[in-house]
Amino acid sequence: MPCITPVFYKEAENLDLSAFHQPYKNDSEGRPAYDPAILLKIILFAYSKGITSSREIQWQLYCLVHNVEKLAKYGHLSQ
Repeated sequence: MPCITPVFYKEAENLDLSAFHQPYKNDSEGRPAYDPAILLKIILFAYSKGITSSREIQWQLYCLVHNVEKLAKYGHLSQ
């Protein structure tokens, strides 16, 4: 099954996000920050699917990660 990459995902690679890179680095305390490019791709993908609620985006990501973990562990999702 071929992977279909939305256009915005590839276009996000070409955006200049340098203004976000320095402020997001917090290596001295707390958890490591997420890369701004990854967060932008998540938001653009969610918005393209009509998901604008941050809670719904969080829930969809949780379900995706959970299903990927099941797939890796069992080889299928019906467990």
